Amino acid sequence: MGTNSVLTVMISHMTVATEVNDIILRYSENLSKQLEDFFSVENFGTSCIPKCSGCKCGKCSLSGGKHSLKEEMELKQIEEGLDYDSINGYWIASYPWIKDPNKLPNNLSLAYGRLKSTERRLIKLGSDYSKKYNDQILGMVHREVGKKLNIDEISNYNGPVHYLPHHEVHKPDSVSTPLRIVFNSSSSYLGHVLNNYFAKGPDVLNNMIAILIRFRQHAVALVADIKKMYNSVRISELDQHTHRFLWRDLETNREPDHYVLTTVTFGDKPSGIIAMMALRKTTEMDESFPLTAELINRNSYVDDILSSVSTVERAKRSIVEANAILSWGGFQIKHWVISGESPEDNFLNILKTDKEKVLWLNWNPMEDLFFYVIKINFSKKVKNIRMEPPIKKSEIDEKLPNTLNRRMVLSQTASVYDPLGFIVPFTLKAKLLMRDLLTTISENEGRLDWDEAMPQYMYERWRKLFKEMYELETLTFHRCVKPKDARW
Repeated sequence: MGTNSVLTVMISHMTVATEVNDIILRYSENLSKQLEDFFSVENFGTSCIPKCSGCKCGKCSLSGGKHSLKEEMELKQIEEGLDYDSINGYWIASYPWIKDPNKLPNNLSLAYGRLKSTERRLIKLGSDYSKKYNDQILGMVHREVGKKLNIDEISNYNGPVHYLPHHEVHKPDSVSTPLRIVFNSSSSYLGHVLNNYFAKGPDVLNNMIAILIRFRQHAVALVADIKKMYNSVRISELDQHTHRFLWRDLETNREPDHYVLTTVTFGDKPSGIIAMMALRKTTEMDESFPLTAELINRNSYVDDILSSVSTVERAKRSIVEANAILSWGGFQIKHWVISGESPEDNFLNILKTDKEKVLWLNWNPMEDLFFYVIKINFSKKVKNIRMEPPIKKSEIDEKLPNTLNRRMVLSQTASVYDPLGFIVPFTLKAKLLMRDLLTTISENEGRLDWDEAMPQYMYERWRKLFKEMYELETLTFHRCVKPKDARW
């Protein structure tokens, strides 16, 4: 005979009688705020603020949600690593190490192998080319960006040592340095990468669109380029020896010389924010020119400074004050550009030109107009350099490739830079054509691959678009949005 199972159920009822008009409505966000306040009181003394580094609510970080707690801690480490040398007038940075630098292996063998490979390639490219490379190394030593170590300095140093491979990068648009040496802080040796030992820090760049809008605000434009901005900040002895490199002036029959980099290196994970924080700290050193200091802080984007002021006299005064402020931190301006007829004043280092790049936009300072330069080029790239000149408007039918694919047309349309939306009718048309390519079905009953030739009817539409691209060169846009007779 089985045992009976008994289930006890308790039911509670509550009846409330009230008038509908007496009901108080409370919005959900008010209830949420009350609950948050309730739990804050309940947990008083048992929780801390900021709470976490992975918070998504935007209330945990000290910056009001702009940076995470992790980024703020890294920023503080970077700021504390900046020391000012008042005797020499420059900043000395200690890199934000998040791993013990003593764990870095000495990768001399890898650096030596890379050096020999680089030498063979340079010699193969000819004496003129290899001389340019060698001149860049010598120029770094002359500018005290790099330093050759003697035997005593090598033998007496007991700290961690790490070597950086180096190679050249072409910048054909640069008049001063068309060939530039870069150092690879991301090269791996036995699983160790130098960049992985550093904190990155938060993004502290000013909003580029906001800078461009302010640049169009007043009648007189003012543009400057900080000379070798990263190289203006020195680094500590530890960081120098973890930024060693080899070179022997292409004399392959002898042992290489050992060098160290003595300034912040482009390509290091925290290099950008270190240079930016050094610049901002420099503007805080002298309170004599608060308006110009604010101009530098708000309108700088990496090594570019661009703003607009009401008169030429105000522009000249801003130049003098900015030069004085930046000199405190060892920063120098390569040249200044003023819109319109630039004043004759050699002391101010004002460059007269009808072509200037302003945050990658083409600007004619003399006429104070933005303009476009179209370069359609499908030739092969070697080291990011096209092997043939761009196609001229009259050559488009002759030199346009017989087949086009998604990758080819995207690379050409993406070269038209339009952050302020001057030519939206054109860029929108290009985007719509790209969308049609994404939905086009190929002969294999699938969507077109990136490198698969497009159908002929799509080819003709793109041919027409490329012809229309050249018409953009006939367009100009006024830099200043304020009419000349405006009183505000």
